[in-house]
Amino acid sequence: MILVTYRPEFTPPWLDLGHVTILKLNHLGRSQVVDLICKTAGGKTLPEAIVEQIAAKSQGVPLFIEEITRSILESGDLEADGGRYVLRESFRDFVIPSTLQDSLIARLDRLGVAKDVALTASIIGREFTYELLDAVARVPQATLLEGLKGLVRSDLLGQRGTPPHSRYIFKHALIRDAAFQSVLNARKRELHERIADVLASRFPEIAETEPELLAHHCTEANLVDRALAYWRQAAERAAARLAYIEALGHVARAMKLVAALPENTERDEWELIFLVIEGPSRMALDGWDSPPAKLLYERARAVAERLGRPAEVFRSVWGLWMGAHSSGQHARAHELLQEIYALQKQTHEPEYVVQAHHAGGSQMVAEGEPRAALVHIDQLLSNYRIDVHGNLALTYGAHDPGCCSLGMRALSLMMLGKLDHVEGALGEALDLGNRLDHKPSLSQAHMFCAETFIVLNRLDEAEFHLNICVPLAEKYSLANYLIPAKIMQGWVLVLRGEVEAGVRQAEAALEVLKSVPSRRFHLPIRIGIAGLAKVAAGDLVGALALFEAALEAASTTGERWYEPELLRLKAGMLLTPPQQRADEAEECLVAAIALAQQQAATFWELRATAALAKHRVHQGRPSEARDLLAPVYRCFTEGFETVDLKEAKVLLEELA
Repeated sequence: MILVTYRPEFTPPWLDLGHVTILKLNHLGRSQVVDLICKTAGGKTLPEAIVEQIAAKSQGVPLFIEEITRSILESGDLEADGGRYVLRESFRDFVIPSTLQDSLIARLDRLGVAKDVALTASIIGREFTYELLDAVARVPQATLLEGLKGLVRSDLLGQRGTPPHSRYIFKHALIRDAAFQSVLNARKRELHERIADVLASRFPEIAETEPELLAHHCTEANLVDRALAYWRQAAERAAARLAYIEALGHVARAMKLVAALPENTERDEWELIFLVIEGPSRMALDGWDSPPAKLLYERARAVAERLGRPAEVFRSVWGLWMGAHSSGQHARAHELLQEIYALQKQTHEPEYVVQAHHAGGSQMVAEGEPRAALVHIDQLLSNYRIDVHGNLALTYGAHDPGCCSLGMRALSLMMLGKLDHVEGALGEALDLGNRLDHKPSLSQAHMFCAETFIVLNRLDEAEFHLNICVPLAEKYSLANYLIPAKIMQGWVLVLRGEVEAGVRQAEAALEVLKSVPSRRFHLPIRIGIAGLAKVAAGDLVGALALFEAALEAASTTGERWYEPELLRLKAGMLLTPPQQRADEAEECLVAAIALAQQQAATFWELRATAALAKHRVHQGRPSEARDLLAPVYRCFTEGFETVDLKEAKVLLEELA
């Protein structure tokens, strides 16, 4: 069981889940207020008039009740009389703080030296160690110890361990806030700078593992250059840990400092640094097609060109290509690919060679050019070194170029009919993803595996990879892989007999995908797989509508690699009663064969030709069927154990 508390202004995204129970915590009632006052007072009762004032001013908020009660007890205005407290003076002279802030400040004011300790500690944060406070406070050790004891005794601080190895925490964030707000701004800046210096010089392990802490103190001390350096380190470290939301938060803090700098080269340098960090994190979190990512890459390109930085120009153009490629703007993506080639030719650095061919291979697959894709992929793989390029995902598209290209290699080999080599490429992608231990790249590799095995009608293998991909994508909030995997998982569920649940999942995931207008990477096959789920569920009318929608997506986006298959699948629906339209089906199959031949996609050609041959048999034209299928079958030199080639062989033998 997980227990979560939140304030009324927060709207949890999980409210509609069936296993979630909402409990509203109302303000305490009159009797509960009295009980809490008595408990805070050590079991003694307070004068009724004071209880009434506490109840009225606290409005039933537990923290306020406790703090006002403690403030009154520490004021010296009450004295114990057996099991109760009584006023020393007239009630008319007694004043209860009107706000929680006033109450907390009043308590701090009565602590003497402990107040100064509390104020200094509040600049460090809600939690702090004795060792750090001792280094920052610059007071005698005896004074520091006495102050800490007073704060613990007053229940303002909690303590774990004993000095000098003790840790402390303000009992409530509001206590720390009250102390913090009592410090003058000049004193705050002085303490923030002192804390940053102490952390850097005496606690290097914190500077290494929590650079955001030093970045914060340098920011508050107005040490801009040091703050930016630490924010950069923090953002890069968070992105490497796949903590993309955290990374973007660090970038946002840094960009506020950058915006305040004078408009000069230094400002441009810092802005470019953080734009390059932000791009991949934004793509990982929002999708490669992220409109904000497009805007920041356009900005990064402008700044990089102004500074004369070809490396950053290349990275920015590559980011723009990735955005166009994955949002279905393949005409624009092709133009940007030519710019990438031109920029890559200006240098022979392996990074740019690898990433240029990464873009080239993926773009050629999308455009239905598997042979050209393999040229780029082979060039990439011959230049790729895991020790040199294994961290390129941090700079380019939040996924590894080697894993991606091996997945694309599998798709290209399948299209070309090199069926015995497909699993080898997929295995290499998985092996590289595991060696890198980069979860987005590994999730992508499993997604490619599932997609390929669905095309090959291999249910068990597809299910195996989806069972790994989905949890990975969910755990790390990987939008690029989660929704497509959910569509594919719907197809699996239908074939496993969970027809209603599978169709519902595939439809829901597809709607989520389509709800983001820019998310168009592999959209035709995504819609097509949802159609296959409908076919398996027996909803042929719904399947036909989806196959037609997928063909429309292929036409509008320019992603043509799966189009021959979609034409074949549409034809299959048109040849099935009650929506039988044989002439239109034949047109689809003829178009599929022509497009497959144009792509040199022998596997698509075989499937479409086999479907047309079967149609000819049903028309009583067996010799035409044999003449259609035999030449295509003879093109294959491998893959004879696959279902498609076995079925083609059986059909040819029947027609002999």
